[in-house]
Amino acid sequence: MLHSTTAIAQNTITLEGAVKGEGAPIVGAQITITNVATNEVARALTRATGDFRVLGLYSGRYTVNVRAIGFRQRTDTVELVIGQRARLEFELEKGAAELEAQTVVAERVKQVEVQRMSVSAPVMKEEIENLPFNSRGIMNLAGIAPGIKTYAPQSGRTLPSGGAAPDLRFFNVYMDGVEMKSLYNGNIVGLGQTGSPLPQEGLEQFRVYLNPYDAEFTRAGSYVISAESRRGTNQWKGSGFGFLQNKAMLAQNAFQTRVPDYGRTQAGFNIAGPLKKDKLFIATSYELTSTDFYLDVNPISGPWDQYRGSFVAPNKNHTGFTRLTYVQSPRITYDFMGSARFLRGEGNFGARTAAISGISQTYDIYTAQLRQRFLSQSGNFVNEASLQYVSWSHNEAPLTPGPQRTYPGVILGTSGFPLILTEKHFRAVNRSTLNIDNAAGSHVVKFGVELSTIDAMQNQPNNRDGTFTFATDTSTLPISASIAVGFNDRTGTSDAIANATGYTTGLYINDEWRMKPNFTLSLGLRWDAEFNTMNNDYVTPWSKDPVLTAIPSLQNYINTGNRKNQLGNISPRVSFSWDPLKNNKTFVRGGFGIIYDRVTSFMGFQERRNSTWRTYTFANPGTTDPAVLRARVIAGGSTAAAPILMNNNMKTPNAKQMSIGVGHQLTSEFGFNVDYVRQHMDNLYVQRNPNYVDRSVTPNVRKLTPAFGDILIWDDIGTSDYSSVLLQATYQRNKMRFNLAYTLGWYQGDFDTAALPTYTYNFLFDRQRTTGDERHRITLSDIVPLPFGFTFSSVATLASPRPFITTDGRDINLNNVLTDDFPGGSTTASGNRTTLPANSWNNWYRQVDVRLTRSLFTWNKTKVSASAEAFNVFNFNNTLSFGGTQFQANGNPVASFGRPTAAYGARMGQVGMRFEF
Repeated sequence: MLHSTTAIAQNTITLEGAVKGEGAPIVGAQITITNVATNEVARALTRATGDFRVLGLYSGRYTVNVRAIGFRQRTDTVELVIGQRARLEFELEKGAAELEAQTVVAERVKQVEVQRMSVSAPVMKEEIENLPFNSRGIMNLAGIAPGIKTYAPQSGRTLPSGGAAPDLRFFNVYMDGVEMKSLYNGNIVGLGQTGSPLPQEGLEQFRVYLNPYDAEFTRAGSYVISAESRRGTNQWKGSGFGFLQNKAMLAQNAFQTRVPDYGRTQAGFNIAGPLKKDKLFIATSYELTSTDFYLDVNPISGPWDQYRGSFVAPNKNHTGFTRLTYVQSPRITYDFMGSARFLRGEGNFGARTAAISGISQTYDIYTAQLRQRFLSQSGNFVNEASLQYVSWSHNEAPLTPGPQRTYPGVILGTSGFPLILTEKHFRAVNRSTLNIDNAAGSHVVKFGVELSTIDAMQNQPNNRDGTFTFATDTSTLPISASIAVGFNDRTGTSDAIANATGYTTGLYINDEWRMKPNFTLSLGLRWDAEFNTMNNDYVTPWSKDPVLTAIPSLQNYINTGNRKNQLGNISPRVSFSWDPLKNNKTFVRGGFGIIYDRVTSFMGFQERRNSTWRTYTFANPGTTDPAVLRARVIAGGSTAAAPILMNNNMKTPNAKQMSIGVGHQLTSEFGFNVDYVRQHMDNLYVQRNPNYVDRSVTPNVRKLTPAFGDILIWDDIGTSDYSSVLLQATYQRNKMRFNLAYTLGWYQGDFDTAALPTYTYNFLFDRQRTTGDERHRITLSDIVPLPFGFTFSSVATLASPRPFITTDGRDINLNNVLTDDFPGGSTTASGNRTTLPANSWNNWYRQVDVRLTRSLFTWNKTKVSASAEAFNVFNFNNTLSFGGTQFQANGNPVASFGRPTAAYGARMGQVGMRFEF
């Protein structure tokens, strides 16, 4: 019998078990564990209790041989999975030790998992290889886990979201233990929604954690993905593939007047094998995705039909990965992993944002790691030491340079770009695991230290051509405008460059204490600190401004070089697993923990850049010419600068997580897990504007001072909550696999967690449901071998309607801002930020993706197969967005309010070929 708990480390697995003979423990039995693919060998002896434990194993297939004097030997084969702590139990028969060939009993594949000490779910190798996903990669595959939400727009798949944290920024991805989280924006380097950090062929397996109680994980308020790459083996293996989509394979959605000229080509290869048998192995893979996306633009009101339609957004992703493994001895193994990804594309438009508002995208991402695994002679201690490097170069520029004009019905142009960003992470990481027996039970103690330096640069001369906001779709003059001008360089953009060097460190210890054979308690403690990641020692020029420094409410937001580093991020974590029936079939589990995320550096960059690259705002400017606005600023006109300030004691966002659950294995092929999950997040970063234009008085005045325009403050007052019931049921029989994931969820926040607000009144931070408040989600994935060499696989998702952001459109709270006026609001109440569509079948999200594969021929270990796929095979019309503005500023109703304005992807077909050897 085999069951599992949590991982011994991110990259290695513990195999433990017990050996009995005639019902009694066998002492001193010899355990030999051999990696089938590489012939790596580990050994152990059973203790007085008959138990054994082997540390430091990698995922893969192993033979486990048990020998004891006076008993017949036994050999089993077991598949070890990332994130598990596997357990085998042997019952030996009396008899002489056998010297002849061993007999291997039925393989024990641990893919029906019911014992966990975290809220997590594995994604297996066969799911990575066989399930249909319109966009290849780790981020999309995470959607088959309970508690995780993904959707399928025309461009493929959205970035997964889950938990209490806002989308896009509060998650972490570890690739072979290398943290991919960006310092700048909280996403992963290269932005996970734009492509996978590894080629799909380079992935072995991964695990999705919603509540990770292991102290090894950090900087993830919502979820963690821990993935392992493929290793080379003693046998040369490889594959090449190609997939094709074109216009003939597409249907049109409800907002397209014709089928777009969409096209996509995917091609790649992987090869793995021994450079020196049993000693040196290589695995390398490459993938190209070349796509002509088409994004739908649908103005919600006004005379803007010339901007309506589907517009091309070309995209090319090149991703490569290589892993070298050197087995110096059974005790010492070295790994080198290196990856590169290059993206060239266009996008950032759609819905009410016109195609001329789009941007070009150029990303270059590199990672490298050198890692040593050391296993002690006794097998009771394993150490992983690694040097890591992560680099990201990011360049985005407007497709059509010029001003941004924002109308109620359409947005023309973009003022947020260009953006040039670089990040370089250098890390030293050491992770150790120690096995301790006969100390009031047995213990697996993990401890580690992480040290890193991060160099970052941002060049963002945004708003150099100005932003103009119009009250109605037919207005000729704007009600407000803004423009950015350098403080030192009045005609250039050198003042828009900011640099920073930050340092991070982390320490953790975790004791997984098996107090009794059927009860395990895990106790962990982690400490994280970040130094100068918020330009802590920067003295902003605003600190010398007599007007700002005289305002009491701003004193804690003007940086004089004494911003506090957050040194108190201490994370206690506790979890347990209990087998009440002592039969390794039913497990009760639970846990509580605190996990910190990160105060992303873009806020510190904004503060520093804005102090010299200053934005000036104008009410009723009387012009749409940015040159006129710039001239006014340079001439010292009556306009006022718009400072960006930041809390000098900005606390780190953190999630308090708890869960209680049960897992039960009904048969060796079928098991299920049910968990109740709760998350509460504090110190979420938000933006406030305390110097709004107060229109409740005549004449209108700035609330704090007329000497400045909007004063934007980054603060840490945001909170949010998430609770859910998660169900996962898995059936595995040979190569047939079914996985059902159901989420019953509630999502609330005191701002909408899908976006960063800029509120003028504190009462607008009001606890309400968010646009992520999806009550039900059901995802069924399956892989089914069929007669005549066919394999069928599918992923079906059904999710209830989500609320959409709703604004009144009029300035009902009298602050000269139209984006924070919600229906039912007033000058003292926020109103309702969201509207929930009718709970009708047409408003549910419905997506069924299918794949049919057949081997065409096999010859001398060479296989050629063909596949046909259909995404959204039933061509459901899934609404992407609704018209969210009720009225124009003059009080006229907006006809599109509450009506669908854009749709997710229509049916798409794909054909492919695959060659394997």
